[in-house]
Amino acid sequence: MNMNAVKALGQKLRQRFEALPTNDQRALAIMAAVVGLTLLYFSLSWTRDYQQAAILHYQDMSEDSRWIELNLPQLRNLANAAVQPGAAGAPDASLINRATTSAKPFGIVFKRFQPEGETGLRLWIEGAEFDQLIRWVAALEQQGIQLDQLDIDKQAKLVGVVDARVLLSLKM
Repeated sequence: MNMNAVKALGQKLRQRFEALPTNDQRALAIMAAVVGLTLLYFSLSWTRDYQQAAILHYQDMSEDSRWIELNLPQLRNLANAAVQPGAAGAPDASLINRATTSAKPFGIVFKRFQPEGETGLRLWIEGAEFDQLIRWVAALEQQGIQLDQLDIDKQAKLVGVVDARVLLSLKM
C-alpha cells in the first residue's frame, strides 16, 4: 500500500467520522481511547513480567557464578580426580562410584540409592530405555559387580521405557 492510498483511506475515515452525530463522535473517541489505554496497559504489564523473570534468572546465574568462583579449587580437584585413568573403575573404588561410572555411557541415571548391608547397594532408576538397562546390567559383570535383584516395571505412557529397582553387590 503506497502513501497516497493511506492518505485517501485516512480522509475517507475522517469524513465518515465527521458525518456522525456529536454524541456518536464522542462515544467513538472514548471507546478508541479505552481500547488504546487497555492495549498500552497489557503491553507494559507483559514487558514488566518478562523483565522480572529476566532479573530473577540473572540473580540465579550470578549466585551460581559466585558459588563456582568460591569453590573453584575444590571443583578442579574433583575434575582432576575424575580424569585420572582407572580411578572410578579401580577395584578399591566404592560400589556407588563404580555403578555410576558404568551407567553413564548407557544414559542411566539413579533417582535414588541406598546402601544395603555391608557390601550391597540398592538403586532406583526411572525413565531408562529397556535395551540400555539390559546392556548396562550385562556390563556390570565385567566391572566385578554382581546383580542380586532386578525388578522392572514398564511405563504406561512410553514404549520401551522402564522403571527399575536394582540390588548390586561386589563379587567375592
